Amino acid sequence: MRIILILIFILMIIIISTMTLQLRPEINNKEVTFKWLGLKNNYNLYIDDNSDFTSPLIQKVNRKPYKINLEPGIWYWKLDNNVPSKFTINSIVSVKRNKDSITNDGNVPIKIKSKLTGFVVLNPNESEEVGGYANVTAEHA
Repeated sequence: MRIILILIFILMIIIISTMTLQLRPEINNKEVTFKWLGLKNNYNLYIDDNSDFTSPLIQKVNRKPYKINLEPGIWYWKLDNNVPSKFTINSIVSVKRNKDSITNDGNVPIKIKSKLTGFVVLNPNESEEVGGYANVTAEHA
C-alpha cells in the first residue's frame, strides 16, 4: 500500500510539473503581453487569427511574460498542447495634434492630407473635411 501511495505522489509531481495555466493576455494598443504559470523552462507559444490554428505564428519562448505586437482583430493563443484561448485587439482611430502637425496615435491606418484645424469624430470608413484644410479618413482594418 505504501508503495502505491509513493507512486501516486511521484505521478502527481510529474503531472503538476508539466502543467501550464494560461492567464488572460494584457493588451496595450497593439502590444500583447502573454502570461502563464508553469514550471517548464521552454514553451511553444502558438498565436493565430484562426481558431483551428491553420497558420500559426509559433514562438519558442523561454521567458515569462512574452510580448509581441499584433494587428487589431480576433486572435487565439495556446502554449504547447493546452486548450486555446481567444482575445480581441480593438481598432483605435486617434490622431495626436502637435503645434502644426498631426500624427496617427491609434492602431489602424489613417490618411491625413494636410493641417488639421478643427475636431471631428469619425466612424470606420467615414471621411470628413475639417475646417476646409484637411481630409481625414478612418479606415477599418
